[in-house]
Amino acid sequence: MARIDGRAADQLRPVEIIPNINQFAEGSCLIRCGNTHVLCTASVEDRTPPHVPEGEGWVTAEYSMLPRANRERSRRDISKLKLNGRSAEIQRLIGRALRSVVDMKKLGGISGKGLTLEGKYGNEGERLWETPAGLINSIGLQNPGVRHFIEYELPGMKKLGPAVLANLGGSTIETYEEGARLLDETNVDFIELNISCPNVKAGGIAYGVKAESAREVVSRVRACTKKPLIVKLSPNAENITEMALACEAAGADGLSLVNTFQAMAIDLEKRRPVFNNVFAGLSGPAIRPIALRMVYQVCRAVQVPVVGLGGIATAGDALEFIMAGAAAVQVGTANFSDPRACEKITDGIAAWMQGHGVRSLAEIRGCAQV
Repeated sequence: MARIDGRAADQLRPVEIIPNINQFAEGSCLIRCGNTHVLCTASVEDRTPPHVPEGEGWVTAEYSMLPRANRERSRRDISKLKLNGRSAEIQRLIGRALRSVVDMKKLGGISGKGLTLEGKYGNEGERLWETPAGLINSIGLQNPGVRHFIEYELPGMKKLGPAVLANLGGSTIETYEEGARLLDETNVDFIELNISCPNVKAGGIAYGVKAESAREVVSRVRACTKKPLIVKLSPNAENITEMALACEAAGADGLSLVNTFQAMAIDLEKRRPVFNNVFAGLSGPAIRPIALRMVYQVCRAVQVPVVGLGGIATAGDALEFIMAGAAAVQVGTANFSDPRACEKITDGIAAWMQGHGVRSLAEIRGCAQV
């Protein structure tokens, strides 16, 4: 039987997602699925309902249909001073679904978007491009700035329970320093220094390429904060081991690696690079074996804790990094394909430990070092 819009029985409606549709919301998008248009916004508030225990957060949802969403005009819920039964049930279902996504108590820490001293709009044009085994991104450090993060985002993140890590980037050493000073006055738990940013005073070469450049920015930031300082290393470093040793000597309390690998994609129809900047950052499973090798090398060389990252999507992936010597792991890209990835990884690690008689990760940390 033919559909009313002429589609085949197995043909999906065209789907389009337009991000940043609302200039005031912390996050927003317009989702178009055929003739169905849904406006979604996300807000963060520094408060919780009375029934939520101290130190925990709460996720909820509000839902409403416009009066002319159907063939006949319906009365607005506000005119009746209550939601109709259909709207109320949909709202409850959305709220329950959101709250069931991640059990924050199972996570050791969370990180917000990479920050810079002042807000940045990010790169124009295409920003995300999926590959068979990863994701290429050209976001361009879009963020609201350190001050906005401190005032509006950090309070809500602290209420969720896990430790909060602030990832700090900069275009000059001075902007790194000022950002660190501002974060030092807050209750953020860690500062992660992103040295993959281009140094505008050195022709755009990233601080994380040459060991001497990294040593300078780390030592200068170290003098600006008493917070635990983790330095995030770039895989594009001339020598990853020398880079790690330079950052350790400059005062880093820990190291995290690796950041994304430089990559590109070409649009066959347009016959030109997908990204305006031509090159962008590759993350996901494709980079995991290389990231694991670099973590292994760095763990052999330094005394400070190392956080492993790069393509981790399963408990087995995480355990490999721990056996290579990592004190902890970070998960990023996997959350795009499965919002519960982090929770599944922690559950999977616990199940593996129980099945192998391992009582503490300390028993296997670095066991693969030969």
